Amino acid sequence: MDPCLHSMLREGLANASAVARSLRPRVESLVGAPVGEEAVLAALKRMRGSGEGGTGQQIARVLAASRLDLKTGLGKMVIRRSQQAADAVGELAARHRRIFLQVLQGISSYTIVYESRIRDEVARAVPPGSAIDESSGLAALTVVSPPEISNTPGVVSAILQRLASRGVNVEEVVSCHTDTIVIVRSEEGGRAFDAVQELISECRSLTGA
Repeated sequence: MDPCLHSMLREGLANASAVARSLRPRVESLVGAPVGEEAVLAALKRMRGSGEGGTGQQIARVLAASRLDLKTGLGKMVIRRSQQAADAVGELAARHRRIFLQVLQGISSYTIVYESRIRDEVARAVPPGSAIDESSGLAALTVVSPPEISNTPGVVSAILQRLASRGVNVEEVVSCHTDTIVIVRSEEGGRAFDAVQELISECRSLTGA
């Protein structure tokens, strides 16, 4: 179960019957058979006494106030880190402020996620022989949250846990102020969007947002 739901149940902040009704279709999908609402409710009541307390209510409030955006048609290139590579990445970012272009800096590499239409320009800009890996057919799921996300632990974890529970493989994660950007394969983009939208809807229901 998502940590925010678990914590809110444990703290008595969520109605267990309402959560059971919401979770029942997911449980039936997972087990591949009809499941009674009473069985889900009984399981939730057993879980109330388990686990640690936390910031479930705060997580739910942040997610309830969040919105989603999905962008497809992206590619990714990983290049070795060097001063020349840093200069190239900086120039690319300066030239393309109005399109999707994200740069992740690692210890030994840079990962550039870009709109596929500028792929050839990216390849020409990076130092020759610096490319380590390249892939196409990617999508970016962006969760735009209120400023409170910056001091609410567990929000990104809740998003990633929900995606994992749906079998969505996450290729990259970028956190930029109030935006959480999750990179997935394009064919999984719709499933990823639906999973996180479902999580947001559940949090809105729980918080009355």
